[in-house]
Amino acid sequence: MRISVICLALLTLACAPMLADGGFFPTPAGVAETADQRALIIDHGDAETLVVQTAYDGDASGFAWVIPVPTQIVGASAVGTADPQVFSTLHNLSAPRYYSGLEGSTGVCGCSGSGGAGGDGSPNMGGVTVWDSFEVDGYDVAVLSAGESGDLATWLNENGYALPAGHNDVLDYYVAKRWFFVAFKIAPSDERVGSGDGEEFRPIALTFATDELVFPMCISRVSTSDRVEVLLYVLSEHRIRSNNYPTRSIQARRTWNGGDFEATYDGWFEETIADAGGKALVVEFAGVFPSWWATAPPFDALLDPADEYFVTRLRTRLTPAQMTEDVVMVAAANDDPLEVVVGSQLAALRGQIAFAALLLASVQGVALRRWRFGPRLAAATALLGIFMVLL
Repeated sequence: MRISVICLALLTLACAPMLADGGFFPTPAGVAETADQRALIIDHGDAETLVVQTAYDGDASGFAWVIPVPTQIVGASAVGTADPQVFSTLHNLSAPRYYSGLEGSTGVCGCSGSGGAGGDGSPNMGGVTVWDSFEVDGYDVAVLSAGESGDLATWLNENGYALPAGHNDVLDYYVAKRWFFVAFKIAPSDERVGSGDGEEFRPIALTFATDELVFPMCISRVSTSDRVEVLLYVLSEHRIRSNNYPTRSIQARRTWNGGDFEATYDGWFEETIADAGGKALVVEFAGVFPSWWATAPPFDALLDPADEYFVTRLRTRLTPAQMTEDVVMVAAANDDPLEVVVGSQLAALRGQIAFAALLLASVQGVALRRWRFGPRLAAATALLGIFMVLL
């Protein structure tokens, strides 16, 4: 009888997670962070904070980066860097993932700086106006505008921002819109993250006034020769979609066969893009941003704790020819949540066997308690069930 009670207790403990929320969930695993460019876009209503990070191949002393913005950056207080943990934290929240246990009920589907204050601009230098220059967090920064793309290209090349030939049309795109350019170079006190080829630099953060959320995609054509991956996180009042790029929710399955999950998921991702005509922003996560995160690192320097945010994860892969315009974002039709959680068919089968074994052990413990070997059989069956759960 004592062994029967133990079997029932083991059954209760092992099945409790299943009864609580539809499945037993061991530690999850998901797709890796592999984007060539990552950006966090924070909607402040009449302003936007853009946090961007990119990998760089080559000598770090040659790193130079130009980011177009729709309005003038006002002084060094609007330029800075962000904690790289911003991206890893968001990734952990939103990355598509799988569980090696039973399939669950969730299913598929202000920056700081230092330097001089902004002014009215230096004298026009060959058609280019340098509105401000300063050093901030390991970067030399210049805020520019130009009336002609050729003048801007000349200034960039003469000042250490090597612009590949044949890309004046990209500059024309922004000059015609009367945008400003924020140019970054590594300062002697550089703030790199990592070392060697493919290293990542400390994320750059810019805050600027704007009537619409925008990610400057077109400028990436200057430094891109192949198809690249871009990952965007958008914190806004609502779920976000693009109004000038097709936006699609990921076409993921509820289960996979237990093989290489990353390869399988990548196939689903490419299928989603192909079904949209070969060019699309794919929504991989949409949900409420945890309010307590806004008051703690790494987000406390970027977010207003009085505001509530909805986070949308958008990912795409584009060739230079597809980067014809910047990504403009608006509120989606609804705030339906989306989370990609995939279960393993093999693991689900193991879980079902475990549940059956534990249930059988409880029955054996009661029905066979007077039989000499009944309690031992019940205990053995219960141990088998527990082993299948742990497996």
